[in-house]
Amino acid sequence: MGYFILNYFSKNLSVLDYKKYLNFKYIVTFSSLNYLQSGISFLVSILLARELGKQDFGYFSYGLIFANTISTLMQFGTDRTLVRDLVQLKDPPVVLSSAAWIWFTLGSIITLGATIWAVLFSGLDYTAALIVAACSCLGFARGMSVMPWFDYKGKANYHSIIMLVDRVLFLCFAIVIIFFFKNEKAVIYVSFSQLATRILALSMEWRFVLKSTRLNFKPVYETIKKIISDNVWVWLAGIGNLLMTQANQLILNEKFGAEELANYGLAIQVIAIIRLLQTQLQRLTAPSIASVTADTNDAGEILRKLFRFCGLTFLLSLGIILPAYFLTPFVIEKFIGVQYLSAIPVLNVLYAWSLLYGVAIIINQFLIGLRLQRFFFVSTAVFGLLSLLLAEFFVDKYKAMGAAISLLIAHFCSVVFQFLIVLKKIKNNAQSNS
Repeated sequence: MGYFILNYFSKNLSVLDYKKYLNFKYIVTFSSLNYLQSGISFLVSILLARELGKQDFGYFSYGLIFANTISTLMQFGTDRTLVRDLVQLKDPPVVLSSAAWIWFTLGSIITLGATIWAVLFSGLDYTAALIVAACSCLGFARGMSVMPWFDYKGKANYHSIIMLVDRVLFLCFAIVIIFFFKNEKAVIYVSFSQLATRILALSMEWRFVLKSTRLNFKPVYETIKKIISDNVWVWLAGIGNLLMTQANQLILNEKFGAEELANYGLAIQVIAIIRLLQTQLQRLTAPSIASVTADTNDAGEILRKLFRFCGLTFLLSLGIILPAYFLTPFVIEKFIGVQYLSAIPVLNVLYAWSLLYGVAIIINQFLIGLRLQRFFFVSTAVFGLLSLLLAEFFVDKYKAMGAAISLLIAHFCSVVFQFLIVLKKIKNNAQSNS
């Protein structure tokens, strides 16, 4: 099935058609594919939360922290800058292959270290250690994703189809495991099945790359050094982001255990649907932002696109959050279980955070396009540390909701800071050109 789709959608690969991303018809198609994928992911979350129970679902949520952390660390900021570099630099195949060498090298070291720690030195029980090992490998597979190449080549829809195949297969595996092999090892089997489907999707992604360009498999050290030099601040900023988005969960797990982490984990799975919309808008606008910020003389156009894209993201996010706010208590009570009703206050805080998140990822792209990476780092580092301090206080008092509150406050401060920096840069450009 995957190879049939690949052959069908790999026609005319040499045509760079990312401007069509802003076409209404394309946006509707792209959104439909992504929401179908998101709906399946939500079904999987409901199934796992309901059938595994709070303890095992908490273990699963704990493992996903490692997956998210490793994929972020190993990409060295290229998840945010690669589209910009593919557009603004003049040798896309070399840029992509150089980024892949960075991913592979860092990912191998970090994944191996995390796996050895989980199995031999963590003190985790048998189930938790295997889940962390599987999710660490999942993080490596996610980190090797070449999604920015699809965006650059005008094939974001095709990448959405690959991810849809991934989600459908994972749902099938989860159903089989839960209903036919249900025992105390079910959560372990689910974790490894998620890894298997991601590896399959990754092979489809790279097959597309090999059909669409001639990669240079020999490392081009000058390009690798340039990417590292340009991205070091973005990578450090990514670590700051992890402090805001992941470390609070580790603190929560340490203080109150897997069952309380399950409340936060379920809330994050619901919020993931909203974040999917925001991420797809960021993907659709990233090439346009890279193009307009390449010419910093046109301050007026940069400013117009900044407000247009931020406003669009905010309004569309609000359009999903409002009905979700009223529907999720009913869904949790009727379909997941009353034991998860304590996740609703966490969800309410994260709804507010998701509005900020949507605006933030657009502002991030402008920061990166304007090559203000140092300010990106300063923002996430300072406010990431603030999030840690707030989490220590709020988690003790409010448990899972406290973790969400610390995230909301820290991210709000970060967004305001980054927005002011972008506005100042645009203003300075306008004054220098007048």
